[in-house]
Amino acid sequence: MKGYRSTLLLSLYFSLTGCNHSAKSNQRSTDTLTKRTSYAANSVEDVSLITLIANPKQFDGHKVRVIGYLNLEFEGNCIYLHKEDYDQSISKNGLWVEMDRDSTQLPRIRQCVKKNVLMEGTFDANIQGHMGLNSGAIKNITRLETWGSSIVVIPPHTKKDVIHFPSPKHHQ
Repeated sequence: MKGYRSTLLLSLYFSLTGCNHSAKSNQRSTDTLTKRTSYAANSVEDVSLITLIANPKQFDGHKVRVIGYLNLEFEGNCIYLHKEDYDQSISKNGLWVEMDRDSTQLPRIRQCVKKNVLMEGTFDANIQGHMGLNSGAIKNITRLETWGSSIVVIPPHTKKDVIHFPSPKHHQ
């Protein structure tokens, strides 16, 4: 009986100290997570527009840096994946750009319109733009500049660089 009691007491002791260690470990994990979250809140994340559109809740409230095609016009402030998305009015392939009308008329902002741009601001998954047409919004913009404006000249191919594919055979 005495051996049983000492085994029970030892089991109880190790259970309690193990729980205490586990609680301290969980507190350290929570502290680390809090530090990471506060760091993330102060930093800017490089994110593709595709990632923001596909995972809006994951980036809601985050400061982000994106590259896309910018259009600024009445009821049409949007940054698109590509110029073609703007041309074809594929508004779900873009994010609303929350910017007041006076800002859109500034010369340094106007020079970015209808161009590929780099933009930094806060992503908001709940703002869907004019008539809910977009897939989120970028607000509180802190950086906007043209992107990739240099022209790249590609030399013409020589005959040895060209690959010829066989013509498809027609089945009758």
